[in-house]
Amino acid sequence: MIYPEAKILLFAKAPNPGTVKTRLIADIGEHAATELHKELVLNALNTLTEAALSPVELWCAPDTEHPFFIECQKQFAITLRQQQGEGLGERMHYALSQHRGAPTLLIGSDIPLLNRNYLHQGLRALLQGQSWVIGPAEDGGYVLIGCYESDERLFDGVAWGGSQVLAQTMKNAAHCGVAPLLLETLWDLDNIADLARWRCF
Repeated sequence: MIYPEAKILLFAKAPNPGTVKTRLIADIGEHAATELHKELVLNALNTLTEAALSPVELWCAPDTEHPFFIECQKQFAITLRQQQGEGLGERMHYALSQHRGAPTLLIGSDIPLLNRNYLHQGLRALLQGQSWVIGPAEDGGYVLIGCYESDERLFDGVAWGGSQVLAQTMKNAAHCGVAPLLLETLWDLDNIADLARWRCF
């Protein structure tokens, strides 16, 4: 493990039918959407653990008790943590703040092209003195965010799930006197076009 002092946090919802990959349900049905969600989480965990960069934590919602999460823990030897907070911004801030003072990356579970080099770039930027690092998404959000010291103000008033998530976060950062380093833009898997794109790889 190259950076044992760092942490990589993966956010994931329990694979309960009708609650995950909801934008795809109309196209592929609840069962297929649920199975896709599980596939994406497993794909992400495989990428994170094979990268062997830093300890990995799976941050679960609504809790850590779902059999899928238990199986993930057994398969990948990772730590399970429960997401805390009302909205996504609160939950992200809470997770990041649990490792205050350590370089920490937080990522979503639906990023098919996430790879070791991308993660390494994020961690290296923090270790070289960057206070915040963000991996933009093509849809206007972001696929990765990392820091040493989380600041809840970066997440205030962000309309999660919309096309202005990155812009709103960057505006908040500017008001806090922070200039996050932006990594390469990736895409996340939200709709049927994204699914077709992934299956082509």
